[in-house]
Amino acid sequence: MEQNVVLEMRDISKNFTGVRALSHVDFTLRKGEIHALMGENGAGKSTLIKVLTGVHEFESGTIHMAGNSNAIINHSPQEAQANGISTVYQEVNLCPNLTVAENLFIGREPRKMGMIDWKQMNERSGKLLESLDIHVPPTQMLDECSIAIQQMIAIARAVDMKCQVLILDEPTSSLDDDEVEKLFVLMRRLRDEGVGIIFVTHFLEQVYAVCDRITVLRNGELVGEYETKDLPRVMLVAKMMGKDFDDLADIKGDHKDKRITDAEPVIEAKGLSHKGTIKPFDITINKGEVIGLTGLLGSGRSELVRAIYGADKADTGTLKVKGKEVKINTPLDAMKLGMAYLPEDRKAEGIIADLSVRENIIIALQAKRGMFHPLSKKEMEEAFVLFPTTYGKGLRFSERFHITDETKDCRMLFQKLQTNLSSAWETYYIAARQYYREKGNLKVPKSYLTQTGLTLGSWIQTQRRVRAGSVTGNLSEEKVRKLDEIGMVWDSKDQSWNEALRELQVYYKEHGNLDVKARYVTDSGFRLGRWVCNLRTKVKNKGLDQALTKEQQGELEKLGMIWDRNGEKWEEYFREAQRYYLEHGDLDVKARYVTENGVPLGRWLAEIGSQLGEKNACRNSLEERQLERLRKIGFKTEKKTVRQWNEKYALAKNYYEEYGNLNVPVSYSVNGVKLGRWISNIRAKRKHPEGSGMVLDEHRIKQLDSIGMDWK
Repeated sequence: MEQNVVLEMRDISKNFTGVRALSHVDFTLRKGEIHALMGENGAGKSTLIKVLTGVHEFESGTIHMAGNSNAIINHSPQEAQANGISTVYQEVNLCPNLTVAENLFIGREPRKMGMIDWKQMNERSGKLLESLDIHVPPTQMLDECSIAIQQMIAIARAVDMKCQVLILDEPTSSLDDDEVEKLFVLMRRLRDEGVGIIFVTHFLEQVYAVCDRITVLRNGELVGEYETKDLPRVMLVAKMMGKDFDDLADIKGDHKDKRITDAEPVIEAKGLSHKGTIKPFDITINKGEVIGLTGLLGSGRSELVRAIYGADKADTGTLKVKGKEVKINTPLDAMKLGMAYLPEDRKAEGIIADLSVRENIIIALQAKRGMFHPLSKKEMEEAFVLFPTTYGKGLRFSERFHITDETKDCRMLFQKLQTNLSSAWETYYIAARQYYREKGNLKVPKSYLTQTGLTLGSWIQTQRRVRAGSVTGNLSEEKVRKLDEIGMVWDSKDQSWNEALRELQVYYKEHGNLDVKARYVTDSGFRLGRWVCNLRTKVKNKGLDQALTKEQQGELEKLGMIWDRNGEKWEEYFREAQRYYLEHGDLDVKARYVTENGVPLGRWLAEIGSQLGEKNACRNSLEERQLERLRKIGFKTEKKTVRQWNEKYALAKNYYEEYGNLNVPVSYSVNGVKLGRWISNIRAKRKHPEGSGMVLDEHRIKQLDSIGMDWK
């Protein structure tokens, strides 16, 4: 490898079933370089990245990293990270149920005394975010942040991991112009620090704004590597498409010579609008014409198209198709008029994931016919035509599509299609999704109305009741999944609990304790102090197990919840015991020992031990949990008399191993224990067992016999 090269991939090939995704591809990344990876959809860009990061295995080729003399093979993204390769994907792969700071340091949290140091983590997160000009509190939940902010946080996490290679896979797709410029500032700073950056994007202007070098792929093959300054945009487009300059010139010439006055309007929209999404607009689309819609995020590009297609029913205006005024109330109406719509969110709205490719291909055609007019077997087979990456030559499926019952199969497809069209349920779902995007939750008041007059609050309540079975209705698993994706809480009690727990977690991370004043109110208006007081009262009256579920108890125990003032004192003493254990490795504390903070630790532990020795001692579940915490740091829970016997027996055994007998002088002492007197008392107890004092049973007699006890 050259001295300034940080990554070198040679002769990389990757095959999927029947498809050659990569064919002998070379790629070189240098230190302090922003390298654009360009190509059309299906060119192999994502596959090359996944091969590099360990998502896919590759059939042939080698990968070398700077500082490693041997070729590397990443078997997982985690292994790639360990080798200095970090990736930020187009779809944010963070944990929305965690805070910003937790996402930044997940898997590498700073620790203190074996526990997460929340204060340090939040401080470090704040400094990192400030350095990158990301204005969001470290303690804020990630799902409360916009998609753009989440993307920036993902980049910040990758930056903080001190990577050698940073892969940015379509990172600007969810960012506006200002955020893109912030990203570019960050990329330039990392480049100056020696980080090699692989930048994947479809925006040519971004490539020429920030990239030093360009590698072009086409149909899984390497076209070439070029310096950005030496590759004009038109040449880049030509190499990506596989066209020469003459072809591109012809395309441009044809468009230039076309007379707009002779154009035939196909779609004419006048004053078309949808309340709450898009204001009245006019647009004309002519036959043989390609119209581009551009604008910032939220400008209404997608909403405009949805209004034309009927995915959002227009409130005002008129629409003409081929000169005839039409009414489009649903997407099915648009389909019958010859329209097709490829939505922005193709996974959620463009396909039905639980159907096969074949079924997805014919389902629109069947929808136009209706469920009572099923396609014939011949018509279905004729519809199974794919367009490969070479375009132009249609390839039929090698496998035949077997239809056993045309009517039954078509009815099944039609029913599945109905759940994905803009039905009444879908209309409400879209409104719920919009509410979630704006508010970050689905805590919709029951009386809430949307701008279009939909009773969204009542509809949310109905979905909960249908799920619970209290009212009849059709709520499929697919609908449940879609609602879960936008934060649906099915149990209102769980909703209240989750809200309170989330606020309590934030309080603990900020203050390091749960000493919440009764009148304390959070920034969001939640009366956290009153909630904690009420919960403590409930526990006091009913008991812990009656007031809370096991799961709820576990969540609160993680935060170290203290239920009463005596509990506060117990926690203080426990912290001192824990500190003593970490320093000495045990809890063999003398009875008169007092800590530097004035805590009588020895007396406290002795009192607990004496309580354990009492017969018929009753302990509630809370005390059992406290006792278990003490056991974990070395506290001995056996009776005091048993513990004393075991300690003195161990000293007697050591004496026997050293001297070969137990003829211990009465005055002999070791470690402050009067061993000689203890042996003498045991002999007296054996002669007069009816007397009071220690218990000398058969087991203990056998113990002493085993180490040579002389009873005379």
